[in-house]
Amino acid sequence: KPCKDCPFRADLPSHLKGWLGKPRAEQISIDVLKHGANFPCHKTTTHSNKGDENRSGYLYTEKESQCAGAAIMQIKADNPSQWMQIASRLGMAYELGLDQLELNSPVFDTPENFIKFHTLED
Repeated sequence: KPCKDCPFRADLPSHLKGWLGKPRAEQISIDVLKHGANFPCHKTTTHSNKGDENRSGYLYTEKESQCAGAAIMQIKADNPSQWMQIASRLGMAYELGLDQLELNSPVFDTPENFIKFHTLED
């Protein structure tokens, strides 16, 4: 299930409204919910604040886990990620834990609601 502060949760506390910002929420929506990209859990990634243009942001290694909230939202939107589709076709859904996702978890129902929550109102 999604962690308590997963950006895909629809029941996030009001003080987190606008957390991602509209541009980032829109980009995630396009990449993850439209194009079916993988989205790692923020608790399993490493962030670099180095000034090097090629190394700033999230650094991906073999230790990342798929974000449960993103995966659930992808399934609800009938657009599972590419790795979920491949795992299902190869009969590996059980090994990857896809059958253990709590699909009734409180995640946003639509990309529009996801973006709206993460947009600061003027």
